[in-house]
Amino acid sequence: MLAVGYDDGLECWIVKNSWGTGWGNGGFGLIGYGQCNIDNYAKFGVQLTNPDPWTKRRDHSGGMIESGDGTNHNNFELLAPSIGNSFTHWWRNNSVPGLPWAQAGTMANDVADSPTLTATTYNRNFETIYRTTGNRLHHWYYDQASQTWNNGPIFGPNGAVGSVGFIESSYGPGNFEVVVAVGSQLQHWWRDGAGWHQGPTIGTGISTMGRSLIQSTWGNLELVCVLTNGQMQHIWRNDAAGMGWNPGATFGSGVSSPPCMIQGQYQMSTEFGIGNFELCVASNGTVQHWWRDNQVAGFPWAMSTTFGTDVAAVLALVESSFGFNLEVIVVRQDGMLQHYWRDSGVAGNAPAGWHTGEIIGPT
Repeated sequence: MLAVGYDDGLECWIVKNSWGTGWGNGGFGLIGYGQCNIDNYAKFGVQLTNPDPWTKRRDHSGGMIESGDGTNHNNFELLAPSIGNSFTHWWRNNSVPGLPWAQAGTMANDVADSPTLTATTYNRNFETIYRTTGNRLHHWYYDQASQTWNNGPIFGPNGAVGSVGFIESSYGPGNFEVVVAVGSQLQHWWRDGAGWHQGPTIGTGISTMGRSLIQSTWGNLELVCVLTNGQMQHIWRNDAAGMGWNPGATFGSGVSSPPCMIQGQYQMSTEFGIGNFELCVASNGTVQHWWRDNQVAGFPWAMSTTFGTDVAAVLALVESSFGFNLEVIVVRQDGMLQHYWRDSGVAGNAPAGWHTGEIIGPT
């Protein structure tokens, strides 16, 4: 039998038998915690299976995800702006030597800023939202069954500015949450089964939203935006006390491009743990890596290092399954896409730190 899940409410393991769907509940059954010595022995996880996107949703922001596609179920999927106000879907085959990048297709004619991409629980579809040339928001989705991109609705405010924060949240059946700058404030939009709805307007003195919206393991919505004075500001929604948005710490200086932020797995002892926030942003031709220690009172932000050259903007930040490496995609000042990555150091390989990766192709 294969243990495929658990239910703490019922205090049981969910198991799958090999006898087919005629056994138990469609082939599945329940074994109570402690019954038949089930908790007395070691358990081994099964590798190279297609993970639910829900489990990875805090580990990426911006235009790239690590998907469940490919032989090893860990391909990189990247959306980047391309000629003619389009976007191009790039992908890296992480199942073969050399880890080659390739183009999957080019879509749309109204792209004004880099798309924000996520994988969703809707049949493991990829979903993206970007700001249009008419300064509204446009939704596209990649249907896994047909392997095609589909044009979704245009919605949201008139006069949107900059990039878009976009996630699938824990509300309802997996509502979509979007935050974008309008004027000098932020505007929150959300989608449930009845369509898109406008939420509150947030903040003051804002230049651009970052590709930084996450739902943290506290349950809050969290983001980092850029202020008109060149600082970054953390803003969060207290979902346990009325869902009011709150201004948080300001940090950094001289920033004009949007940051990407994730809640990574560093310092998480379990899937419910409070991992660090990791943030990358372009400034003065380099990438600044910031992090917030979520184990320390006051939650201080600190810049760990700068890396890269001739960087115009950070498009994506991912914590991958490659040893929990941080993976960053930037647009260079010559318009080319470039990959950087950070590891923890492995015996016989390059020392720990940030490494210059492949130039992927043009925007």
